Amino acid sequence: MSDTSHTSHHPGTNSAAGRVHVRNREKVIVRTSIIGIAVNVALAAFKAAVGLLSNSIAVVLDAVNNLSDAISSIITIAGTKLSNREADREHPFGHGRIEYITTTVIAAIIMYAGISSLIESIKGIVNPETPAYSTTSLVIIAVAVVVKILLGRFVQAKGRQVHSDTLIASGSDALFDAVISTSVLAAALIFTFTSISLEAYVGVVIAGFIIKAAIEMFRDAMKEIIGMRSDSELSIRVAEIVANDPEAEGVYDLILHSYGPDRYVGSFHTEISDQMTASEIDTMTRRLTNEIYDQTDGQIIMAAIGIYARNTQDNAVIEMRTEVTKIAMQHGGVIQVHGFTANMDEKYMAFDMVVVFGIDSEALMHHIMNDISEKYPDFSLNIKIDRDTSDLASMSCELDADPYRK
Repeated sequence: MSDTSHTSHHPGTNSAAGRVHVRNREKVIVRTSIIGIAVNVALAAFKAAVGLLSNSIAVVLDAVNNLSDAISSIITIAGTKLSNREADREHPFGHGRIEYITTTVIAAIIMYAGISSLIESIKGIVNPETPAYSTTSLVIIAVAVVVKILLGRFVQAKGRQVHSDTLIASGSDALFDAVISTSVLAAALIFTFTSISLEAYVGVVIAGFIIKAAIEMFRDAMKEIIGMRSDSELSIRVAEIVANDPEAEGVYDLILHSYGPDRYVGSFHTEISDQMTASEIDTMTRRLTNEIYDQTDGQIIMAAIGIYARNTQDNAVIEMRTEVTKIAMQHGGVIQVHGFTANMDEKYMAFDMVVVFGIDSEALMHHIMNDISEKYPDFSLNIKIDRDTSDLASMSCELDADPYRK
């Protein structure tokens, strides 16, 4: 198969551009987290005082929720600092994945707060106590709702600015806290005007939402640690950069390994004319690597670019490529055919075939090989099964039935 891998010379993870991006991102996260800590500590103190003075378990639990948010922000700062340490011999790709670990720690803390709140709320239902609200306490709770809404929007905006899932999650949590505080305020108003106490029941609802948030946070962190599909926007960006190159055609087998938020080491294949020299290929791969790094603000370092040599001289091979592609694409489950090569003298052909997940790829390949052999009985055939590791293969299938057309 005409598939010559070429390892690229790429900008290092400690390049000036990369360090500036990391430092700026760290400053925003730390500054935003400090603001969140200050606001949540103040809210926790006020709510705890109101809850204890008014004998309201719902307000006390709301204060505990704010305190857990402050602790989460402290851990976020520590995780960000640790994750931005320079790469070393044991960790050549840096320490970015520490952020995912700190997210699991935060999830554990939130889970503990949720379970503790649930236990206390159940105790309040079994042994109810009568709350006593003052006008001041009601005003404080109402102000807390407004503050949480403003904080949530601010933190979410900063999270989107620096692509920090942790900050975005913290912002969403703050907005959700505003909903919780609103329910506490509603319960207080209901008791004030009707003497019906819903405190403990509201506490159970709050605890349930806290536990749910912890489970979702833990689940998302585990996905990142296990390894997820390439981000669609980044995949499309890489494809756009390659599409603008005068010599490369297509992005195939794109893999982006995440080493923390906004830190990816990747590889892909592209097709080139079989008339290009080794020197020209070297120039092209260096050019693509640098352009991808620069145009993604240092997020993506391409470790390697594999090469498929596309026959541009032999019309018989070109016609065979088109016919074989049509045969393969007629089978359900085939997303894309690429990397086609053939030797007319040796009666040999090969190509890569991207198939969907969850099918019997061996059986599918067997059927396709039989169909191709009927058309070209004298040729030996080698098919390599690929998986759709990004969204590019399925997108090219939707946009163009002929994946070889530029």
